[in-house]
Amino acid sequence: MHQLLERYCATLFDLYTPDQWVPHITLAMGDLSSEDLQLFKENNHHMKPVLTPKVDHLSLVEFKEDGSVALL
Repeated sequence: MHQLLERYCATLFDLYTPDQWVPHITLAMGDLSSEDLQLFKENNHHMKPVLTPKVDHLSLVEFKEDGSVALL
């Protein structure tokens, strides 16, 4: 997937390369001020999100010394 994106995208974030990527959910990206974050924390500290992940694919991989990843 990353190789395909590299071919057609002008800019890719380094954190999304196969050797750097970590599963996550981005809630804000560079558009949240420190003041707004503090306000959010104060107003929502009691909330506990309920996230029920659904695994629809699982792969076993091996990280090679040359930096590549092999599907096992």
